[in-house]
Amino acid sequence: MATRTALILLALSSCVNPAPSIDNATYVIALHPLLHENSLLAQRMLETAADVHAERADGDGAVEAWRTGIVPLAQHLHDQAGLVNVPGPWVDAHGQLVTIWGSRAEGYALILEGIERGDAQRWKRGRSLADKAKLEEETWFQTTNKRLAAENLSIDQFP
Repeated sequence: MATRTALILLALSSCVNPAPSIDNATYVIALHPLLHENSLLAQRMLETAADVHAERADGDGAVEAWRTGIVPLAQHLHDQAGLVNVPGPWVDAHGQLVTIWGSRAEGYALILEGIERGDAQRWKRGRSLADKAKLEEETWFQTTNKRLAAENLSIDQFP
């Protein structure tokens, strides 16, 4: 009887996923406010594009949206990401995210400057930086979620 009970307990315990490590759980929690800000940035980008497409905003309105909403928010997100108290095992990965978000903020600023100055080269450089950052960000989230999956944790890029 004791052997049978031990075997049942052993079988059941092998079905249970391990509890998340403190470092992983702490990092997921620390990212949460940043992810909401990242989502807000994406929402503002989509709203501005939709307003231009639907002719609810002219060129000046779109520039104003970039000047007062999109660029400052991208810069703020980058700055705030650099202030996160990151658990040791996540320092390198988080540093990559900060760099990616910094590149995106720089790209957005160059896009705005290019539009304001009528400088196509500046706009193209900004667009290239922003596009590269977008792809790197997607890869970062995929890689990070693979790392967290073993503990049934995940992060949503746009909560």
